[in-house]
Amino acid sequence: MTPRQRTLTDTVAALGALSACGSDPTGPSGTPAERATSAATAYVTGLANGSANPETMCELETTRNRPSFPDDGETLAGCITAYQNAFRHRPPTAAPATVTVGRLRDVPATATQSTGKEAMVTVRTDGRAPGNYVLRQTEQVGHWRVARLDDAGRGPTEPAGNPVAQTLERVA
Repeated sequence: MTPRQRTLTDTVAALGALSACGSDPTGPSGTPAERATSAATAYVTGLANGSANPETMCELETTRNRPSFPDDGETLAGCITAYQNAFRHRPPTAAPATVTVGRLRDVPATATQSTGKEAMVTVRTDGRAPGNYVLRQTEQVGHWRVARLDDAGRGPTEPAGNPVAQTLERVA
């Protein structure tokens, strides 16, 4: 298992422990902020709940962020297989997680990422502290795609300062 596949499996397990994707919500309808928020919600909801469609999850990610098998040329089929493998061992969730996307902001390009948007994503399930994630997206061929998802930790959903920037600085 490659480091990227291990990261996917760990992320799926973490979000699944906190706790439907069927079509691509990333546009062309709506404002860029509405489309980015919709895509972020669909992506994290798919990871957090047991009903994610592996093909949809792959389509919601940038090609560079997709988990795949290097020996298959990092194809969409490899990404789908990676998600199928990650989702295969997930226990069913009793109650679906709720996902809230906030603090959406425009961000400039970096050495490794295109210009895009970042947001704080909060995942809640009954009886647990919320999980907070920082999600970065870029627009590819008219659709918003997830370029990066980082764990911002558990705790209040309104921490002091800019949690998006703080998390990305911490993990960079």
